[in-house]
Amino acid sequence: MLALGFTTRYSGLDATLGLTFAKTGFLYPFFGTLLGWLGVALTGGVMGKMIDAQSIVVASTATQWYGHEGDILRWVFWHSLTLASLMGVLVFFQAYVYPFTLMVVR
Repeated sequence: MLALGFTTRYSGLDATLGLTFAKTGFLYPFFGTLLGWLGVALTGGVMGKMIDAQSIVVASTATQWYGHEGDILRWVFWHSLTLASLMGVLVFFQAYVYPFTLMVVR
């Protein structure tokens, strides 16, 4: 994970993703959430924890299902992406839709 972090940083991928998502304008609250999901998937935080490499290895070891890490990732990836998208929709509503904007602390 550390090597992947250095590779994305020094290749310019981090800056490119940041600039690209910043240009989404009105849809930034949705896409910014997905960018955060991608970041935590690499570091193992909250929404991305289920597709974090360490979590998948621990799951395969705990269930004694050795060598099936790819199968586990395929099963949980779409679930994780769906949850991140739903969170993106919620953040989008909090940014622009009236009753949800009341939840934002000012």
